[in-house]
Amino acid sequence: MKETDGHPDDKEREEARNGDLKREGEVGSEESKMEPRRKEEEEEEEERKRNPEKVTDPYAFEARLFRQRWDEFYLKNYGCFDKKTNIPCKRFTHNTLPHGGTADQTLQVFYVKVGGITGGLQWPLEVFGLVALRDSVDYNRNIIFERERDKCQILTDQAQSNPYLELTGPVRAVMIYDRVIFEASLYVKGATRSDDKELSLLATSLGQFPSGHSCLIERSYSSRLSTLELMLGHLTCSVEATIEVRVTSGPWPDGFRCIFRANASIGQWILLLETADDPVPLTGDKISFARQVVSVDSDRELKVAATITNGSAIYTDEKGFKPLKMGASTKELRIGGCMLEVTVY
Repeated sequence: MKETDGHPDDKEREEARNGDLKREGEVGSEESKMEPRRKEEEEEEEERKRNPEKVTDPYAFEARLFRQRWDEFYLKNYGCFDKKTNIPCKRFTHNTLPHGGTADQTLQVFYVKVGGITGGLQWPLEVFGLVALRDSVDYNRNIIFERERDKCQILTDQAQSNPYLELTGPVRAVMIYDRVIFEASLYVKGATRSDDKELSLLATSLGQFPSGHSCLIERSYSSRLSTLELMLGHLTCSVEATIEVRVTSGPWPDGFRCIFRANASIGQWILLLETADDPVPLTGDKISFARQVVSVDSDRELKVAATITNGSAIYTDEKGFKPLKMGASTKELRIGGCMLEVTVY
């Protein structure tokens, strides 16, 4: 007997039913895909409620987390969180390098400036706190700025040319064996301590650096109240240089503004000392620099320059120093009637 086809309406109903089942399967599949995402969003919302700073100021949140975890990961090998590096400069000026010691990658900080402010802050700002770098040599603080509350630095906006922190370090070269952590705890002084505001809180890795050639690098970090801008130098095959200057003859000219700078061989000058209206800081015949440790490419030249001016008269001189594996180089600068002895270790 020949089998006959079913009624056309039955066939259409069957196809419709199969289509509905297919669509239900697709919807179910989409919902199953959405479920982990929905769960993740719910977890993120719960995290935002627990730690609102993670959203409003993620760099500050990261810095506090770094502080909390220090004891777990670093305390045993590197000491307490606030410890400053006790490794000095000039370790191998007169001592033989250890086996395997060679020119290596270093990081030079040219400037740190407050590039912008928000949250109702107004210029000028009375700023105190610290800025430091931590490298894998010891992960302790290598201070480049430090001010107590009663010795604030007054910052003005870019139009008035002074949004830059007056750097005082590093105390030794910053090495790039592994990651380098940039740390900042900066505050704006208020009428009372309770009125002080957190300008910038950071403890963040500076990230990867390009290999193969020395170069300038800019970094910018925005927080709830400010943006910090950095100009850095990555020197791929470099040595540490410590600069000292002494007055050897002639009186130091009164009433002159003094600027000492060094060029680290990659096109950017490092400000070592600027006196403005203050007298030149002297200890005996030695000029006390705000910064004296720089890095320089081992196959290039370190330039040291001095300029004095009183508005109507300008005297300047500059000398170049070839990097040495050991020992020190000495040359003289003449500014006006004053002779200076520059020694680079």
